[in-house]
Amino acid sequence: MISFLSNILPKTLLINLYKNLPFPKKIKKWIVWRGNKHFLVAVLGVILNSENKILLLKHTYRKKPWGIPSGWINYEDPKKGLIREIYEETSFKVKIDKLIHTEYVKAPHRINLFYLGKYVSGEFTPNAEISEFGFFDSDSLPDGTSKDLKVLVKKLIKMTAAPHFTHEERCPR
Repeated sequence: MISFLSNILPKTLLINLYKNLPFPKKIKKWIVWRGNKHFLVAVLGVILNSENKILLLKHTYRKKPWGIPSGWINYEDPKKGLIREIYEETSFKVKIDKLIHTEYVKAPHRINLFYLGKYVSGEFTPNAEISEFGFFDSDSLPDGTSKDLKVLVKKLIKMTAAPHFTHEERCPR
């Protein structure tokens, strides 16, 4: 009901109601939450080992089974969510360095956050989700890796190797 009203009422009226209705802040936050669209947030890891090879996992439930570590975050810091997902799926400890890419995807509506990280340690045990793992050169990913992922991995690896510029160097006046 609230999301329906937020779609038909003018924004200025909604803002004035928010500012002037004598509701506690907690109720106002709930109204804002209910009045907005929701989407998923996925975290994906470009995890490199000491030889700069990328970690791929063989998923048991995909047609093209090889992919980078990923998962959904659950009201948590995205870096911590990625660390948790990788540990749950592999028992690997990783260090996440930085966000390197974001994208919006329509089906299902979500934001994908790609992070660069390093493999630290851990012993892999196959499980219901992941049957194998491997570290691969970005130019020789295994059969069963989607074409889209192969292109994306090369792009992300190239981005991480590119020199870093200051804002002024990227956006000259």
